[in-house]
Amino acid sequence: MKNEIFIQIKNIRKEYSDGNVAVNNINLEIKKGEFVTILGPSGCGKTTLLKMLGGFELPTSGKILVKNIDIKDLPVQRRPTATVFQDYALFPNMNVEKNILYGLKETRIKLDSIDNNTFKQCEKYFDDCLKKSKEKIKDIQRKKENLRKDKEKILKRINKNDLLNKIYHMSEDEYDLIIEDIKKQYYEKYNKDLLSSIPFKIKFYEFVNNALNFFRINKYINYKTNESSGFVQSYLNHERTYRIKNMCEHKIEKIDFSYNDLDYWVSYWENYPYEEKDWFEKRKMSRKLTKEELKNEINQIIDLVGLTGKNKKMPNELSGGMQQRVALARALVIKPDILLLDEPLSALDAQVRKQMQMELKRLHDELGITFILVTHDQEEALTLSDKVVVMSHGNVEQIGSPVEIYDTPANNWVAKFIGKANIFEGKYIGHGQVLIHNTKFDIGNELGKKFSINQSVNIMIRPEDFDVVPLSKSKIKVNVDKTIYKGLLWELVCSWKDIKLNVESVNKVNESQNVGLTWDIEDIHVMAVD
Repeated sequence: MKNEIFIQIKNIRKEYSDGNVAVNNINLEIKKGEFVTILGPSGCGKTTLLKMLGGFELPTSGKILVKNIDIKDLPVQRRPTATVFQDYALFPNMNVEKNILYGLKETRIKLDSIDNNTFKQCEKYFDDCLKKSKEKIKDIQRKKENLRKDKEKILKRINKNDLLNKIYHMSEDEYDLIIEDIKKQYYEKYNKDLLSSIPFKIKFYEFVNNALNFFRINKYINYKTNESSGFVQSYLNHERTYRIKNMCEHKIEKIDFSYNDLDYWVSYWENYPYEEKDWFEKRKMSRKLTKEELKNEINQIIDLVGLTGKNKKMPNELSGGMQQRVALARALVIKPDILLLDEPLSALDAQVRKQMQMELKRLHDELGITFILVTHDQEEALTLSDKVVVMSHGNVEQIGSPVEIYDTPANNWVAKFIGKANIFEGKYIGHGQVLIHNTKFDIGNELGKKFSINQSVNIMIRPEDFDVVPLSKSKIKVNVDKTIYKGLLWELVCSWKDIKLNVESVNKVNESQNVGLTWDIEDIHVMAVD
C-alpha cells in the first residue's frame, strides 16, 4: 500500500570516537513508494544517515525499522536496499552488460513447481524459528528492563544528594573553577595554601582514593576528619563527591554499553526467522537465473534507463551521464525495495544534470519503489521529492513537502538555506499587525492568532513575492541599488531603511531609481524568533 509507513528511523545517533556527533537523535518516517530527499550543506550528516540506512555505517544508538523489523545491525548484502554512489563505483575492466550482471548473478527465482510437502516444511521451519526468536527477545527484554532499573537507581541516588547532583551536571572546567575558588578564599582568610594545611594522613588517604577512582576500582578508604576550617571540609567533601560522580558515570557507561549490546541482539533475533526462511527458500524452493533469463533482465533494465545499444561499451567510453545510468541500472536490476542515492548527480554538468533529474523522476514513477536521495542542491530537492528532510549540524531542522519547506520554513536557517529570503525583525502588536522599524504592516488575523502581543517575530517575504508598483500604490518606498538581468527577469538589490532587499521584477528597473513595493498578505510568512 502506497500510504503505509515503510521505514521508521527512531532516535538514530552517530558519534565517532573523537566525540564528533554526525547525526543527533533523528526521527523520520517514510512511506512505501515515497521519493524522500535529505537536504543540507556539506558536513550536516546527511550522507552519514544514508550510509547507516545502507549498512555502510553502524549507528551508535537508535533503530532503523523496515516493515517494523530493525535492520540497523544487518550486513549490507542482507538489507532491502541498493545504493548508487556519488562516484558511480563502476568496474573499469567490465563493459556495461557485465557491470549490470555483477549483482544479478546471485539473484534467484522460485522454482516452476514446488510440492506441498516442501511448502509445509518451509512454514514449519519458519514457525520454529519465530518461536525461538520470540523466546530470545523476551529474555533480552527482561535483561534490558533490569539494566534500566539499575540505571534508574543510580540516577535516583544522584538526585537525592544535592552536592552530587550539582557536580554530576557540571563540566570539568566548572568543577575546577569551584575548587580554585575554595582554595582562593582559604588563602585570602588564612594567608596560606589550603593543600599544605591538610594533615599528611588525610592526604595519603585522598591519594589512594583518587588512584582507585582513576583505575575505576569501585572501592575507597573511608576516614574521619576533624577539620575546624569550613574551607578544608568543603574541599574534601567536593573531592569525595567528585569521586562518587566518576563511579556513577562509570556504572552508567557500563549499563549503557550492555543495553546497546542487547539492543543489537534484539535486532538479530527479530531478523532471524526471516533470514532462516530466506535461506530455506533459496536452498529448496528457488534457482539461479539461466543465461537467457539473465540476458533478458539486462536488456530490459538497459532499455529502462536509456542505454540501448551501449551493452558492450566500457565505462571510459561513456559520458558522465551514461556512466550514471549504468550505476542506476546495476542498482535497480536486483529489484530492491529501497534505492539509496548519494549525491549521484553532483559530478554532472548543468544540462546533463537536468536530464538525469527527469530520468530519476521517471524511474521512480514507473517502478514505484522507495527512493531516498542525498543532495545539497535545493532546486533538485524541490523538483524531485515528495518529502524533504532539511538537516543542519547533525539535526533535522524541518520535514515537509517541497511547498511546505519553501513557503513556510520552520525557522530563519531553513528560510535562508532554501532559496532567497528577505527576513525582517519585528514585533506582533495585535489586530493582525506587526511593527517593523516603527512601520505597521498587516499579516492577517488568522496568522496573528499564533503569536502573543509584543512577541518578537521574523517576517519573511521571498524576492518573487514582491510587486514593483508606482510609489502611490506602494506599501514601502525603496531605492534600487543594483540591477542584474537574468533573462526572464531582473534581479534587484534595493534599500529600505538601511535594510537590503532582494527583489525579482519582470520589467526593467533602472539603478538609483526610487520605486514602490507591495505584496499580498498570503505571501507573508511569520516565524517566532529562533
